[in-house]
Amino acid sequence: MKRILFYDDGSGFGGHSISAVDAVKYLLENTNLKVGFMFYQGNQRLYDRLTLLVREFKYLELYPIEFKAARFRNLGALLSFPVVAKIAQTISIIKPDVVIVVQGTIELSSLGLLAAKKANLKAISFIPLTQSLSLMQGKLSKLRDFINLHFYKLPDAFITTSAQAKYNLVQQGVKSKISVVYYGPDLRIWHRQERNISRQKYGIDNSDYVVALVARIELKHKGHDFLITSMAKYASKLENIKLLVVGDGSDEEKLQKLIQTSGLSERVKIIPWGNDLSYIYSAIDMLVIPSRLEGLPLVMLEAMYYGLPIVASSIDGMLEILPQEWLFKFGDSEAAIETLLRVKNSDNTEYLLNHKKRIMTEFNLDEFGKNFYKTLCEAQIETKD
Repeated sequence: MKRILFYDDGSGFGGHSISAVDAVKYLLENTNLKVGFMFYQGNQRLYDRLTLLVREFKYLELYPIEFKAARFRNLGALLSFPVVAKIAQTISIIKPDVVIVVQGTIELSSLGLLAAKKANLKAISFIPLTQSLSLMQGKLSKLRDFINLHFYKLPDAFITTSAQAKYNLVQQGVKSKISVVYYGPDLRIWHRQERNISRQKYGIDNSDYVVALVARIELKHKGHDFLITSMAKYASKLENIKLLVVGDGSDEEKLQKLIQTSGLSERVKIIPWGNDLSYIYSAIDMLVIPSRLEGLPLVMLEAMYYGLPIVASSIDGMLEILPQEWLFKFGDSEAAIETLLRVKNSDNTEYLLNHKKRIMTEFNLDEFGKNFYKTLCEAQIETKD
């Protein structure tokens, strides 16, 4: 294996894209592989991150394309014959030994899976979210789940990020090799900032207990609406607790309206996503992850590094990593607020120390990169056999 190509035609920039860029960085620093990245040219955040890597590693090859995820994703990809053919032609010219298709879910970048197979190349799906779409209650979810059974058969191997995600893939009928590779923050670039300065930066009063929700603003997936309605319902119990929502997304306007109609404008503040979240983690007291579904949230691992308690819905990577006392059932407002208050008032020292230790030894960029590369090599050998 000498040349690999990453493929991501998504227009968003979530944890799976960030982790893919981190994998590229590790491979450029620690291997002799020639690495390319094909991406949708309209994804400015991804382009900015990749451009930074090009400045540092001039031999990273970038291949912007005009095509992005099909309108109806899986069905749209199946019907996009000319687009798939053009992407396959471009990939064939690059001549990678393997194509790593960066997928938040199996539908994302499905054009890349089809193109890699059309080009008769090995494809590895890097995928953190493996739940059925019926759990998300999306449009035509049963039909899309049925179509996705075809896409789950395409990759020669899968790299996923939690034991639960691997289990879900098996339930989807996957027969290819599935490897669990835990990711985590780059410990060289994360630093604790001075708390008072960090709070001043965001206009936070020192007397407030600040909980943060750091995620793309997508209500059905990330659960912002559930958290806001829960806070409104039990506002009298929350005393000096404030919520800082960090991020942006397609549902930001809906969230703003919900905050206003819930009477929480004085208690909840939205700030845009930034490249440096160290000031956020240094300013807050707790992270909350009220998601309907997740993979292994990168923000959870970052918060663990900063010694923060994390209250989360009891699913996926959170269920696998966090103590039971910090978890609540998604959709149960009373349990969510009671868990938040219990964790706030508890001595979490032992958990916090253990989490920091796990970040230093298990969940970090170096360990992720090492195991990612090892998995690529093993997959390459096995698919040859």
